[in-house]
Amino acid sequence: MSRSSAFAFAACVAAASFSAWSPATAAPGYRVLYSFCHNGKFVCADGKAPAANLVADTAGNLYGTTSAGGSTGNGVVFELVRNGRKYTYQVLHSFDGEADGGVPVTPLIIDTAGNLYGTASADGANFGGTAFELSPNGGQWTYKVLTNFCSSAGQGCIQGQVPESPLTYAGKSSGQLYDGASPLYGATLEGGPNGVGTVYFLTPSGGSWTGGTVYSFCSLSGCADGEFPIGELGLDTSGNLYGTTAGGGNINGNGVAYRLATATGLETVLHIFCSAPDCTDGNDPLSGLTLADRNQLFGSTIVGGKHGSGTVYELNGKSGKEKVLYAFCRKPGCSDGVGPSSPVILDSGTLAGTAGGGDASSDGVIYRIGAANDETVLYTFCQLAGCKDGASPVGVIAAGNSLFGVTQRGGNKNDGVVFELTP
Repeated sequence: MSRSSAFAFAACVAAASFSAWSPATAAPGYRVLYSFCHNGKFVCADGKAPAANLVADTAGNLYGTTSAGGSTGNGVVFELVRNGRKYTYQVLHSFDGEADGGVPVTPLIIDTAGNLYGTASADGANFGGTAFELSPNGGQWTYKVLTNFCSSAGQGCIQGQVPESPLTYAGKSSGQLYDGASPLYGATLEGGPNGVGTVYFLTPSGGSWTGGTVYSFCSLSGCADGEFPIGELGLDTSGNLYGTTAGGGNINGNGVAYRLATATGLETVLHIFCSAPDCTDGNDPLSGLTLADRNQLFGSTIVGGKHGSGTVYELNGKSGKEKVLYAFCRKPGCSDGVGPSSPVILDSGTLAGTAGGGDASSDGVIYRIGAANDETVLYTFCQLAGCKDGASPVGVIAAGNSLFGVTQRGGNKNDGVVFELTP
């Protein structure tokens, strides 16, 4: 995948509140919690086009970002405050597209004190994006830039541009909240000395943050180590980081899965995609890797597989052995989904995620893969007129007995929705 196609794919109203949304119900168990651009057709001060998974706190409140909308059109951080089964939407921060950064397209993380952390993929002091913190202070939220990203070293920033991989930390894979003191890790899609992305760290120190580069991609001939890192990252208890790249690996440049020792910067390629005949092992692994127990890693590819329409796979974190669990477009009309690009999550012994396709509307599905690698479509989007129930889902999280997520399109103004599905 080229740099431009990878970037295209992955494409201040502080504490402003909006009235509780009246949910639309499309099918039993599914409901819309909020439809974006609720307060204006063009302004969309509440945000529009969310492009990243949600995160939930211990009280069941939901947090997320939108890639556009807000007071300057550069996106917002939002909260859905839970009260029983009702949710009230409020904007916590509206990006200015300047010093704040802009176009946030990665999920947030939460620490034990209730602070939120994330990245903005554009703008900032060096136009390479920012990493930020939002802190609750008596009902008002304070925004702070932790670092800026830049194209070259020596500018008082972290080398790398377009931080489109979500931040991760020790314990995240097991569901722990961030402790607020240990290092955070992330990846930039571009930049670095070779121009094709980096892995970086951030560490709090005396009220400020320091950081630097752990690894720069395309350090090997022909980018055999990968290029354009993207998607979910997993960090194990030994300090090994796991992720994927959108390109590199071999002459075809279909991406790799890698392991990176954060203490030494030593990278090991676990799997080169499209290594099997006809790419039955999948290619273009844009979702990244989800770390489970016993060195298990799970991910998805947007193309490749037996039917050429993407896969969900399992990878051994030590040996690198890959196994395709499901190949999409197995059913007529791709009613089982096509082109999964969202992270695969673990949910009660099964795997879940979102994909494109579905029925004739082709506006996306929520899927589940069981222990026998059988796939069940839990919901097909665009069941309501005008896709009021949403279209183009970008992932789900599990909280309580439900799955929560966002769509980039659909809803009352075709600017996306927040939804809940109770299978």
